[in-house]
Amino acid sequence: MGTSARRVLRWLSRNVYGGCVPPAAGTAGVERYLEDLWRDAPWPVALGHTLTAVAMCAIPLALGRTLRPFSSLSSDEQGALVSRMLRHPWYAVRLLGFTVRGNALVAALRDPAARAAILGDGDRQPASERPAARSPGSGSSRTPVGPPSALEADYVVIGSGAAGATVAVSLGEHGRSTIVLEEGGFHRKDDFTADLYGALATLFRDFGAQVARGRAIVPVLEGRCVGGSTVMNGAITHRLPKEIHDGWCEDAAIAASLPFSDLEKHAARIEEDLGIRANLSPVLEGLPAAAALRRLGWAHQPMRRSAPGCQASGRCLQGCPSGGKLSMEASYIPRAIRAGAILLDRHRATRIVAAGGRATGLVVRDPRGGRRLVSARKAVILAAGALQSPLLLRTSGLGGAHVGRHFQCHLGAGTTALLDRPVRSVEGPPQGIEVFEFDADGIKLATQLLPPELLLARTPVAGRALSDLLRQWRSISSWTGSVRSEAEGRVSGTALGRVSIRFDPSPRDMERLRDAIWRMARLLFELGAVRVFPGVFGAPVELRAPGEADAIRSAPLDPRAYLLGVGHIFGTCRMGGDPAASVVAPDFRVHGTENLYVVDASVFPSNIGVNPQLAIMTLARHAAHGILDRGD
Repeated sequence: MGTSARRVLRWLSRNVYGGCVPPAAGTAGVERYLEDLWRDAPWPVALGHTLTAVAMCAIPLALGRTLRPFSSLSSDEQGALVSRMLRHPWYAVRLLGFTVRGNALVAALRDPAARAAILGDGDRQPASERPAARSPGSGSSRTPVGPPSALEADYVVIGSGAAGATVAVSLGEHGRSTIVLEEGGFHRKDDFTADLYGALATLFRDFGAQVARGRAIVPVLEGRCVGGSTVMNGAITHRLPKEIHDGWCEDAAIAASLPFSDLEKHAARIEEDLGIRANLSPVLEGLPAAAALRRLGWAHQPMRRSAPGCQASGRCLQGCPSGGKLSMEASYIPRAIRAGAILLDRHRATRIVAAGGRATGLVVRDPRGGRRLVSARKAVILAAGALQSPLLLRTSGLGGAHVGRHFQCHLGAGTTALLDRPVRSVEGPPQGIEVFEFDADGIKLATQLLPPELLLARTPVAGRALSDLLRQWRSISSWTGSVRSEAEGRVSGTALGRVSIRFDPSPRDMERLRDAIWRMARLLFELGAVRVFPGVFGAPVELRAPGEADAIRSAPLDPRAYLLGVGHIFGTCRMGGDPAASVVAPDFRVHGTENLYVVDASVFPSNIGVNPQLAIMTLARHAAHGILDRGD
């Protein structure tokens, strides 16, 4: 990058992003932000961030308030302008405001001094939990990589997340030679950073900027590292619900191939391996949050999590710093390696090689950008997730017309509040209680402690109001509501080889999500909220009393009125007995290719209404045992 380009990027960071953060932050954390993005992020992501900053320069003129550029406004004027953007009736203006303000906070809070200034007294994270500073992407690759002549095995598994790691363990511990390919890097607890920028750079696909496009732009978070999304999720686990399985079994072929009793046995084994239990229940049941739920009469339960050593650090999203969460990079992947599996991290599979109805291997791009062939003597097993698996099948010309169709998800939104006391004293650990009172309506509510950069992401505040709230961040509660979408979308590829997601929630999806937000507002007032931010355009910006929450019920159902998120994705390589209506047979083989399997959430015939990690692992283990029995 030339000197002139660096100067332009630094100017945009300092004069645009720097104007969107509290004045106490200074500019140390933002001056190099865009330049670092161009170094660390894929170029389409860096270009997108740069263009949003450029667009911000013209906002004062576009909104007709002043001919002066954004960078020349005083900090109070900038804060007032951003506040106006966050509440503007035009969706594009609101979206730009939330995007730039969010990027600015991530940039500013990278700097320890700015972090302390913004948050008042710093985050008081124990020194033992603060990993040494390192450049994003510099995590070591502790990977036993064989020489080029060794890039052949009985089985090649694409993906190292919940599905891929489970299959690799099952195959390896039965003596089968296995290669696991992972596009991202291998990062362990000493590599994880407390700042959100470091996590976005090393653990997330596209710096967390991946979106579904439709009437609204909806973020779709996906892990891109060894361990996949298990590294940055909350370790919340549920078995596959019996009623969901019953629905799948309306297809007789699925009923014959996926006996529920077998799946339950696999789930029990995984729970034993990962120490899955509601290990925080004694603490949670005595907290004010549990008492509030009892007063409301809402059925709830402590979360069951694969985190037997949880230290309640609140850093699930950035990678567990203590190793107490048994995500795949800390559990099944090391175990698979001990059993003889070869893990190739930073290797992207670009095409499946197949001929005569059989898959023989994959074309892979290595860390240096070179291409090589990885051969599979017996089978290729696709476990790249519900976005990347259909993309690879489509790129390879395999799987038929339904590849990428039937995208379903859990659609979510959050509600934020300022409580009258610290959140931990009310709600306890970061991932604690989930509410299942409204399961019949496909609605789930749960606690969600987020990094300070994200706590206020859905609130339309800026300037001094944002500064005041950030200084009280320990008293800010964020609950999330999610619904099982009935709408279906589509996944396809772009000319650049990237995923394109099209999805529009149905009116019924939005009606249930609006109901979830109303219920969260009621709950937050019961927990002692003094200010509630519902995060819905068309409802009051801020609620100060419980009776005001009813205004949410008349809010518009237009998806553009909400700050939505997609948490779990299913169905893009749907399983079924009829090849004309599905991609994968009930034995997990791709129709038309006898030794090519798909074992991740893309094969689910529907979404399941609960956190899917354990269900994904359960089906993957069942698939692996079937592959072993057949001896492909």
